[in-house]
Amino acid sequence: MRLGEIQTAPDHFLGDYPAFKCNGFKHVVPEDLGGRSVLDVGCNAGFYALEMKWRNAGRVLGIDSDPRYLAQARFAAAYFGLDVEFERMSVYDVPKLGETFDYVIFMGVFYQEGLNLMT
Repeated sequence: MRLGEIQTAPDHFLGDYPAFKCNGFKHVVPEDLGGRSVLDVGCNAGFYALEMKWRNAGRVLGIDSDPRYLAQARFAAAYFGLDVEFERMSVYDVPKLGETFDYVIFMGVFYQEGLNLMT
């Protein structure tokens, strides 16, 4: 993730990651989300949640089970002055939210949760 001119993982094997991944699906997400709500499941450091906020999303909620990732996400949102919510939750807790979202991002969750189940 880039924070201004700072590349936070300059030696990542995929280059400018996760922007590299985002380029693969950005054409299916409207440039202007017009205030729609977004849930980012397994948000990690918040890259996609922030991207949705930059695309004019209304409420954006990022959830992750790792408090270190959430701390990074909150730091990045504060750095950019973006109003994004981040909560520590498992993917299995999503129904407890009791709400629906216009868009749901579910990147890198299956293998991540699968590994957690196997250990």
